Amino acid sequence: ERSDYGEQTLRGASKMWGGEYQPDAVGNEELQFPPYPSTPPPPFFKTPPQIKEKIPQENGDRKKDPREVLLAQVRERSEEIRGKKEKAALEFKNARILFNHV
Repeated sequence: ERSDYGEQTLRGASKMWGGEYQPDAVGNEELQFPPYPSTPPPPFFKTPPQIKEKIPQENGDRKKDPREVLLAQVRERSEEIRGKKEKAALEFKNARILFNHV
């Protein structure tokens, strides 16, 4: 048994494109679309304006992108933390070895 929702969706979609929904006699639903829709359906979201990036002539002329700066800081900090973790792990390992030998 066919649900009503699917049929409504098909009707809505075909109307949006300017076509006519016509289920054929066999039961296979087929959408009849005109070759080109006169008006396209409304977009689901607005396309963002194209960001034109200025190509720097020299490296000194280029301002640093705040995202790049932040990324560099994050990388630096994570390397620092990784170093501290490795050092702590090594100290713990040495302490355990010493404790086991006592």
